[in-house]
Amino acid sequence: MITGLHHVGLGVAHLDNAIDFYEQIAGFSTVSRYSRDAESPLREGLNAGSASIEIALIAGPNGYIECAAMAPKTADVSDSTPPINESGIRHFCIQNRDCAMLAGGVKNAGGSLFADPLDLGTGNQYAYARDHEGNIIEIEGLPYVPAEQPSWLGHVAIVTPDLDRIVAFYSDILRSEPQGRGMVGPGPQSDKMGNLKDAQLEGAWLPTPNMLLEFWQFHTPESPPKKTPTTMLDLGYTHICLETDDLDGDMTQMIGAGAAAICEPIETYNVRIQFARDPDGNIVELLEPQDGFDQTISALTDTEICSRTDALK
Repeated sequence: MITGLHHVGLGVAHLDNAIDFYEQIAGFSTVSRYSRDAESPLREGLNAGSASIEIALIAGPNGYIECAAMAPKTADVSDSTPPINESGIRHFCIQNRDCAMLAGGVKNAGGSLFADPLDLGTGNQYAYARDHEGNIIEIEGLPYVPAEQPSWLGHVAIVTPDLDRIVAFYSDILRSEPQGRGMVGPGPQSDKMGNLKDAQLEGAWLPTPNMLLEFWQFHTPESPPKKTPTTMLDLGYTHICLETDDLDGDMTQMIGAGAAAICEPIETYNVRIQFARDPDGNIVELLEPQDGFDQTISALTDTEICSRTDALK
């Protein structure tokens, strides 16, 4: 059974800079940093060749960001900055009571904002930003949460050409129903937030045990097609990872729901993992902890922060 959304994967050109950025803007902490050499079964599963891979696992209170840097770098950073409406894993959201504080942290850490934080009619403050390498993140201020509550991960967002199909797939494998669904735009506020013109999009939100999965289908402007399928060695968002207590059973269910496995199960470093592509072609990793693995979801400090915050609305 899926026990939560373990991490979102991000390919970066400069690992130290990525660590500094996310630790600075959100107060997250790096809990693991390691390299994979040519003998690692994980490297074989990723088809990494002879290049070295260095990985950092950055923890928020309820989820992880996995940053991976490959040397030598195979692409320019500019290649990893797609528009906000391109299909694929597109951003994750950092939430706090104070959106202005998060916005200032983005700028101070070398990132930039699409626009200053604004209200879309919910009472919350929102802004899209790019990190130091151009990857899109969302920051959101929820004024009703306690002032002492630290920043947390609210959701991971996927842009899709077929909202019904992708929601049905993840509902099946997560065994949960959408928390909400609705249209946004067209209007000046949503255009300003996303730096688009006459944007109209439909969203759906699916709960996992520790955060949300968010899905968007852009009706206007339609999402541009991806030039090539995303790989685990790209710059930018590469995959999402779901933690499971039954990798074989959940992979069988994923395939039955429309996924395609892209490797056999890999046993390495106190975990069993396997990679597949969802019906849109996004890479999904299943991770089954084994004895001795201590970067589980249950090891995080506040896995119920999203559900507790949602109850305060």
